[in-house]
Amino acid sequence: MNIDASSGSILHGGNLTAALVVTLFLVWTLARQVRVVRIFLRRYRRGGAILDFVLLPAAVYAAGYLVGSTLGHFGLYEWQTFVAGLTHLGLFLAFGYGASRIIAARIEERSEGGQGHMSRLARTTLVVVCMFVGFLLFLVTNNYSPAKLYVSTGALAAILAFAMQQTLGDFFSGLALSIEKPFQTGDRLRFDDGTEGVVVDINWRSTQLKSANGGLFVLPNAMLSRQRFLNLRGPGQTFAQGFDIRVSGEADPREVISLLSAAALRCQSVLRSPEPIVQLKDASVDPYTYSAWVYFADYLAMFAGREDLYLEMHAALRDAGLKVAAPIQEIRQGATDNKAMHLKKD
Repeated sequence: MNIDASSGSILHGGNLTAALVVTLFLVWTLARQVRVVRIFLRRYRRGGAILDFVLLPAAVYAAGYLVGSTLGHFGLYEWQTFVAGLTHLGLFLAFGYGASRIIAARIEERSEGGQGHMSRLARTTLVVVCMFVGFLLFLVTNNYSPAKLYVSTGALAAILAFAMQQTLGDFFSGLALSIEKPFQTGDRLRFDDGTEGVVVDINWRSTQLKSANGGLFVLPNAMLSRQRFLNLRGPGQTFAQGFDIRVSGEADPREVISLLSAAALRCQSVLRSPEPIVQLKDASVDPYTYSAWVYFADYLAMFAGREDLYLEMHAALRDAGLKVAAPIQEIRQGATDNKAMHLKKD
């Protein structure tokens, strides 16, 4: 009687502990949706990944324990054995997923000073690889030979690889782009044909870019990897642009440079640091060409700032009695040409 009571007490205590673990995992999952917690996890990514690595397997084991205990209570021992095996598999898969979270956090912390982000394709591929490794470890620990799995799936994999050459090419090209990271979500790309768009998604088959008019470009990853493009960066990334201004060569270049520099600093959209640079670019022909190299907050800020910059420069030159000059083309007719014209008349 005492033994049965003791066993019942232990079982009840085990169920209570398992229920608490599952509840803790659910609370953690819900807490991750809170804005303050998301900001904290973006700053301390590895800490959140370690919590996932610990809590997810614990929750899987606790859930399996609760289900198995309930089945045993009703005498469903065959189902109890099945649930135990399923829980064992779930543990390996959960550890694989947790390991992928830690690896992803480590990669993101080391890229771009901790501000980098893995694309959805790279993250999904990492999760699949880690969980597959966990599945293989499950087979090994349960005396299953992975070789049987390789033989049974090898022929099917070869057929699928032949039939899906283009799709696999897009997948691996997208994976290479995700690892190399010539761009990331939010960056603006400009192609040789003048097409521009903001990267909104990188998936297993294509990269999607949103144009200025709201249209969506869908580029297969294999095609994108072969194209040449200019990354104009995204919001929060400073953008430098050069502007050419022509002023009459009669004006003192030092005075013109001083006027243009002051005008650039008065422009609200131009950043003070790095400081604008104005220099004489070409004095071989009249009018002289001056170059103003300025920095904006990002690429889009350049469009609004460009007009302000030109207006400020125009006002500065006008107040100083100068004006922007157009290129001068001088056509001269030599004596030989005049003589030829007279002979033709005769």
